[in-house]
Amino acid sequence: MASHHPLPEAREAEILKRDLFGTVSLVAGPAGPRVQRDTRGAPWWTRPLARRLAAREARALTAAAQVPDVPRLVSWDGRVLVRSWLEGRPMHHARPADPAYFRAALALVGRLHAAGVVHNDLAKEPNWLVLPDGRPGLIDFQLAWAPRRRGRLFRVLGREDLRHALKHKRWYCAPALSTRQRAILARRAWPSRLWMATGKKLYLFVTRRLLGWADREGAGDRTALASAARPANNARLATLREPPMKETCHAHNRSRALPEGPKSWGIRLSLPEDDPMQRLLGEDWHEYQWFASEAEREARLEQLGNRFVYYRASDRPSFVLERVNREPPHDG
Repeated sequence: MASHHPLPEAREAEILKRDLFGTVSLVAGPAGPRVQRDTRGAPWWTRPLARRLAAREARALTAAAQVPDVPRLVSWDGRVLVRSWLEGRPMHHARPADPAYFRAALALVGRLHAAGVVHNDLAKEPNWLVLPDGRPGLIDFQLAWAPRRRGRLFRVLGREDLRHALKHKRWYCAPALSTRQRAILARRAWPSRLWMATGKKLYLFVTRRLLGWADREGAGDRTALASAARPANNARLATLREPPMKETCHAHNRSRALPEGPKSWGIRLSLPEDDPMQRLLGEDWHEYQWFASEAEREARLEQLGNRFVYYRASDRPSFVLERVNREPPHDG
C-alpha cells in the first residue's frame, strides 16, 4: 500500500537508528516531529525485505487510523515511510506500576484488534510507551498484520498480543493479575510454541550470530533523545536497593574505598530472547549496575561487551546492555 502524499519538508533530521532495514530518523517539520523510515539505505540484499516490512507497517497504521495512542501514517511511497511521533518514555525506563496503566493497555490492544490489526511484537518493552499523562502507547508496527478477513489465525495471534501485555503486567504489577489473566499467561498459543521451537532458533542464529544485529526498535527512538529531553526516571528506579553483600560488607574488608556521592550512572542488563539462561532466571530477568561516574559506566560497558578468553570462536557476549540514569537530586 502506497500513499501519494508528499513527504513532509524536513527542516532538520536526527538519526535515531541505522540497521539492515535502513535508517530511522526524527524529522522536525512545520507540523511537528515525524519519524521517517528510509529503506533506501538498506543493503541491496535486505532491501526487498525492508520494503516489505515498511509496507506492512503502512498497512497496519492505515487500518489503525482511528485507534488512539498509536502513530499516524503520514506517507508511504514504497521506499520511505513517515509516521507521527508519539511523545513518551519506553516501558523499561518508565517502569509503570499503576494497575490503571495496564487496564488501559489491555483496552488499547482490544481496540487495535477491533480495527483489524494484530501487533505481533508486544513482548518487547521498548514497543510500549508511557505517555506524558500516564496512558499507554504502542509503536513499531513492522511485524503487525492487518488481514482483509479475520479468521482463526487472527484470533490466536490476538490472544498472544494480550498474553504479552499481561507478561509486562506480571513483571511490574503482579498483585493486580486476575485468576483469568494468570491462566492466559500459563499457556502459550500454538504459533508461539511452534515459533519458539523452530523458526525463532533460526532467526536468532541469522540475526545475532551471522549478522550481529538485534532488533531494538523503539529503544533507539527514545534513547537517542535522552540527552536532549532528560526525562526523569521512575521513583522506583531511584530507590532500588543495592545487592545485600554491598550493604553488609564492612569497610575494612574492601580492597579499596567505595567512591563517595550517589551512583547515578547505570547499566541495565537483560537476556536476549530465547537465551538458554532464561530457563533458569526467567524470561523477564534483568538487573542494574550503578556507578559513581559516567567514565566508570562506559568502562564497564566496554568490559561487558568484550569476548572472554575462554569463549569459543563462535561465542559472543549474550547480555543486552542499556544505559540508564537516576534522576539527579533537586536542591531546596
